[in-house]
Amino acid sequence: RWIVRSRIIPHLGESMITDLDPIKMQAYYEFMLKQGSSAHQVRTIHKVLRVSLNHAVKLHLIASNPCTGTTPPKPKHNEMKFFDEQQVKVLLETALEIEDRFHPLYYIAIHTGMRISEIMGLKWDDLDWEQRTLRVQRQVKHFKGESYTFEKPKSRSGNRTIILGSTAIEVLQDQKDYVDTLKAEGEQEWTELDLIFPSRVGTPLTSSNIRRGFRRRLKASGLPKIRFHDLRHTAATLMLNHGIPVLVASRRLGHSKPSITMDVYGHLLPSKQQEAADLLDSLISPD
Repeated sequence: RWIVRSRIIPHLGESMITDLDPIKMQAYYEFMLKQGSSAHQVRTIHKVLRVSLNHAVKLHLIASNPCTGTTPPKPKHNEMKFFDEQQVKVLLETALEIEDRFHPLYYIAIHTGMRISEIMGLKWDDLDWEQRTLRVQRQVKHFKGESYTFEKPKSRSGNRTIILGSTAIEVLQDQKDYVDTLKAEGEQEWTELDLIFPSRVGTPLTSSNIRRGFRRRLKASGLPKIRFHDLRHTAATLMLNHGIPVLVASRRLGHSKPSITMDVYGHLLPSKQQEAADLLDSLISPD
């Protein structure tokens, strides 16, 4: 909906559907890139238009889909970066020592591998203290200005339940105490959304604020520069490199199938060829 409202309608909304052709669509993609849209955003726009115009073809409103003859930009693949165990400990210990209010958020991000939009949408009702589970069932989408909306996770598999460790529960209890203090001492009117990680007035945090705080913490910790999203990669590599089955890691990350997890992280796994050879030797060799 955001793509349609903010990217497509302002530029193509007044065009007759029959006037669209591959040349005009390609020019539109190039224009969006020059206006600052990323290759990923333009490819998303292309997908939305292609599906919509395919429907127009089925309804015989147009003879062919003008998106068919276009070439959307290829996405830039950022080099995957992640922290090892020692770097994770440095990050969390530094945040804890200086009483960084985002310490619990960093901990949960690494502990669960959740996306930043999913973390921002967590509510206390999603947490079962006794069963130590956290339900992921929404994400926050921000728009220009101060507006936002809650949406379902990116896919059906994104709607999941994550089991938490005992320390994670303690970290969340500290967060609960912090939120209760914010409510009691807040000078501004509190927006009661029941969020686990709210702003200082109860509204959803913005990803820009989280990323800005994260960059400051990395600098203070003397750690290499990575993106906040790389904490998700960190969670995945820590699990897979320490023997957690791919199926378990995939479900925890919210991937639709384990093959996606392997496509993304398979090249990072340590080789088990020698262990496989030794095992087969022991199984098939005569006593």
